[in-house]
Amino acid sequence: MTDNESVNKVKLRRSCKPLLSIDDVKVLLQRLFGLRASEIQEFPSYYDRIYYVKTDPNQGIGEQNEFSFKVLNSEFTAEGAVETQTDILDFLQSTFPELKCQAPLLNKNNSLLSYEPIKTKLESVEEVCRLTTVTAVRLFSFLPGKPLLKLAPLPPPFFQKVGKHLGNLQNALQKYPYDVREDSDNIWCLDKVPHLKHYLWVINDAKKLRIVEDVISEYERKVIPVRGEFRRGVVHQDCNHSNILAVPSLEVNAKKSQTPRDYNVSGIIDFDFTATSFLVYEIAIPMMYLMFCSDEPLEATANLLAGFESRAPLQEKERGVLRVLIAGRFIQSLVLGLYFASLNPDNSYISESQVEGWNLLELFLNQSEDDQLKLWGKFRRNVFV
Repeated sequence: MTDNESVNKVKLRRSCKPLLSIDDVKVLLQRLFGLRASEIQEFPSYYDRIYYVKTDPNQGIGEQNEFSFKVLNSEFTAEGAVETQTDILDFLQSTFPELKCQAPLLNKNNSLLSYEPIKTKLESVEEVCRLTTVTAVRLFSFLPGKPLLKLAPLPPPFFQKVGKHLGNLQNALQKYPYDVREDSDNIWCLDKVPHLKHYLWVINDAKKLRIVEDVISEYERKVIPVRGEFRRGVVHQDCNHSNILAVPSLEVNAKKSQTPRDYNVSGIIDFDFTATSFLVYEIAIPMMYLMFCSDEPLEATANLLAGFESRAPLQEKERGVLRVLIAGRFIQSLVLGLYFASLNPDNSYISESQVEGWNLLELFLNQSEDDQLKLWGKFRRNVFV
């Protein structure tokens, strides 16, 4: 596939959001799961339709009457990866329940997956059309808690807990007994940072354009030559501030009162990008996104890394490119956010973090690499003592 063909594919695939009304959701829930919903609320999403579903007491599944209902976009369904991702979630729930990952639930046909013909809005530069396409539909147990972004600002020490949880998740994913596909066509994969050159036309600010070009250049110089030496394995690949949930901690301090603004991780959601890739990506991605969740973003991510390495230590070569990978994820989020916002101007979820994102990227890059490594080393030593 040529670069131009790849870009055209992305233009189409990233606008395949299902078209559903609340009444449509009610019909699907009744037909597939025998559920009569008393409350349905849609969550914001880039590409899919995700709903909070509640039934009346004793009208749910077993003791559960709160659920998450997800209708995947048709393009991801067509890739054939959703079966493996669903099986991974079932594996994690049965083998590592302490990780509190979303558990897929059986439908009336005793399957964790259903494929349904659903109207989909397809957009490209050339046309807009509505088609009925086959789409994956799943029901999940509902996890308590709120996304970290909704709880921000969070205290920097809390991010050590998040890092430990993500390190444990990475270790658990390597126990999955079957092969997991690579995700080479996914524009959000960190491998694709150089491909952002095709989207630079969306940036109309000379300073921002220069920053993006510098990060791409640094990625090509420092990451690509050594990437083949990094460890590979199964990664979630989207541990961002909306996919990590937390609840208030009930732990007490020495004065027997609740620790102010302390939280515990209550779960990880959205495994739809799970694939085989480089293990270092699994910490680079949340280190970028979780900067949005603290008034002290550099210290918070140092805590995050320290917690992660206490469970899943990085190799020296991986740690050596972490700064570039974090910056690479920043520009992916910002540039692709601008691009997809141009295709979907009515989806505020896509562009809501643009201003803060550019500010955080500058803050991150303005800290010298030496100072960054010293800060990371300081917190790593504190965790291991």
